[in-house]
Amino acid sequence: MIEVLLDEQEVAVAAYVGATRQHMAVAKRLNNRLGHVGYGYDLHLGGALGELAAAKALGLHWHLGAGRYGAADVGEYHVRTRYDHDHDLIHRDSDKADGVYVLVTTEYLGTNPASVARRAEREAMRQVMPLFRVWGWIAGQDARRPEWRKNYGGRGSAWFVPKSALTPVETLVCGGKVEAP
Repeated sequence: MIEVLLDEQEVAVAAYVGATRQHMAVAKRLNNRLGHVGYGYDLHLGGALGELAAAKALGLHWHLGAGRYGAADVGEYHVRTRYDHDHDLIHRDSDKADGVYVLVTTEYLGTNPASVARRAEREAMRQVMPLFRVWGWIAGQDARRPEWRKNYGGRGSAWFVPKSALTPVETLVCGGKVEAP
């Protein structure tokens, strides 16, 4: 697992990308296909932040991702950002079976009481910039195990891959260059 701390400028860039994604979705009259209730800014912001954290950890260029729905987010990798360090990698039916998925977690946008308490603790220590953890990766076809299939939150079934089943993210980095899995 690699921890990544984003700085103020990186957060600002990701916020711009997240807002652009949301505006593009609204302009195209796209509905949230995953059952999210709300405006969607938080989902787009969280996704953009996680992608930037993964790019920073892997030493890769971030594609910025506005208007590239379904395309790889960082290098050839699809990034899945979750808002609690205890959460698993989520892989949905619509995700590509031949893709490689990287789990990134943060409590920066988390709303559960434990996340809020840990965020307040970090802020008290003057660590206000978001901390991300880049855990590992799995190939899409390997994520589709029956025992990982769940329906949390009533948003439809998906595979929730435990961190223990992920290949460590460090295997993607070799001397600053990424090796294909």
